[in-house]
Amino acid sequence: MNSRISSSFVMFVAMLVLIALPVTLTLFTVHHPHTMVPTSDNPTPYGYTWSCLMFIIPVVVLGWWFHFHWSQKMDKRAFYIAVAAFAVSGSLLDITLGNTFFEFPNKNAVLGWFIPGWKFGVGWVKNLPIEEFVFYVSGNLFTLLVYLWGASVWFDRYNPEGYLTLPADTRRMFKPHWDSLVYAVVLIVGAIVVKKFLALPENREGLPGYFIFEVCVLFGPTFVLFHSVKDLINWRAMGLSIVMMWLISVIWEATLALPYGWWGFHKPMMLGIFIRGWSHLPIEEPILWTLAPWVTAMMYEAVRLFVSSQNSVRETLLGSKSGTSSARQV
Repeated sequence: MNSRISSSFVMFVAMLVLIALPVTLTLFTVHHPHTMVPTSDNPTPYGYTWSCLMFIIPVVVLGWWFHFHWSQKMDKRAFYIAVAAFAVSGSLLDITLGNTFFEFPNKNAVLGWFIPGWKFGVGWVKNLPIEEFVFYVSGNLFTLLVYLWGASVWFDRYNPEGYLTLPADTRRMFKPHWDSLVYAVVLIVGAIVVKKFLALPENREGLPGYFIFEVCVLFGPTFVLFHSVKDLINWRAMGLSIVMMWLISVIWEATLALPYGWWGFHKPMMLGIFIRGWSHLPIEEPILWTLAPWVTAMMYEAVRLFVSSQNSVRETLLGSKSGTSSARQV
């Protein structure tokens, strides 16, 4: 089984490189990007609001399909726990860090319902549009449902052998993946070097906080859970999830949200590398489009493993006292 998982992971990485490399080379040919000239004070009335349907409609359709056609195979408890965890954690992160990384200049693109968010040095500011929370919650749900759809329909024959038979009672989920810690430290140090010494002079102010945040979101769960869930992930299904996320994100963010001011970025918190062909989109965003499906799939499989194994919190962190193992059919 491990050799098959390894080959699937290699194929997964290879496909990402095959797609990303020509796209990157093409975008770097844009040296003098066109500047959008506004022809109206309100070019996209409620544009951000309507754009949430890009995630909401697929979520409704896939959710309906799962409810009526796949209810016996899906661990509903794990699914709803994962969805609730994504919704709560995403909302809290947006409230605490949204004003640090983002800005929302086009007030005509939203309903005008704002939620307070923390702004360092200022305090609470009521300026986070409700669409921001709908977007992140529905986006996480969309990513998870596409992964589950791929694993159950398109690539079901590639589900790992341990996917339906999970260890019970004695499985220790906390197994440090030390390589992740090393990668995280190297990336953070490298990002600071790029920001302070290699970026253009006008982009060297501040720290690459957004990139550091992404590294922590990626390698934090990976450090804790990778050894436990790597044999449970359907890599082809996750590849499908990444492709779908890129498709919607390019349409939404690169061609609509950034050019029309639905949201923007605080440059001092960015790495300092911007994609000119996509309205100077920070390089952090394509990275986010790639890592979000990975974190979503990994966290879901971890929740599913925990629920199915019936471990206590202590057994999850430290393992069973008996040291024996058993299995239970899901």
